[in-house]
Amino acid sequence: MISLKYHMNNLKIVIVLFIVFFSCKQKKTESSPTIKVASTISHEVKKADFIDFFASISKKEFPFTNDSLNRYIIFNEKFDYDAINMTTTLVHDSLSTLQDISKFVSNNNRFSYKPSNTSEYLKGDYFYPINKFRKDSIYLIIYLYQDFEDIMPAVKTQLNSYDIRGNILDTLQLDNRFSFELIYKNDFIIKNDFSIKITKNTISYYDDMDDLIPKGSSPKVDKKTIHYNISKKGIFEKMKENEK
Repeated sequence: MISLKYHMNNLKIVIVLFIVFFSCKQKKTESSPTIKVASTISHEVKKADFIDFFASISKKEFPFTNDSLNRYIIFNEKFDYDAINMTTTLVHDSLSTLQDISKFVSNNNRFSYKPSNTSEYLKGDYFYPINKFRKDSIYLIIYLYQDFEDIMPAVKTQLNSYDIRGNILDTLQLDNRFSFELIYKNDFIIKNDFSIKITKNTISYYDDMDDLIPKGSSPKVDKKTIHYNISKKGIFEKMKENEK
């Protein structure tokens, strides 16, 4: 027969476990509001930082096209017959950047580049906000920066959409300009109604036999045009052919 002492010991164990469980649950419940408040404060700080950042960017008139950016870019649309590579670069000294800019440019830890006094490229936050606009509750910023396509230096123009807290909703590459055997450049326009037209140009100085065409001859240019709208959620949506 099981003794009374045995039953009493089991009862004590049950009571202790119940007290421990209730105590842990109460602590978890009490700590939740603290976490929620901290999260709210963090969001509000980010929102204030983004609003200040957005306000610091100069605004240019619309329609806005790539033509206004040509003075910042060293780029040769004509093939250099006397050189293998044609370097594309930004005129960084003509542009101004802002502190802590990378957290607003990309959700990833992304870097941009600029040439140094040697053959190396400097890696850092070399992103330049060059225009801004709003469509209802959507904030939009255009950036100019230098990157690479494989090993070839390229100058890129990127459009980001944000909510009021500075969260990136979508990104759209307006231009990716670089040269190698083929020459790539985009022509784009953002109209007053915020519709976007991008024409991708691929320029070739080679004939069908992959030989260089004679100097002075017109190159082959392939064009592809894409139209976009900005949705109410800040997404860049391709337009259908009959919507142009």
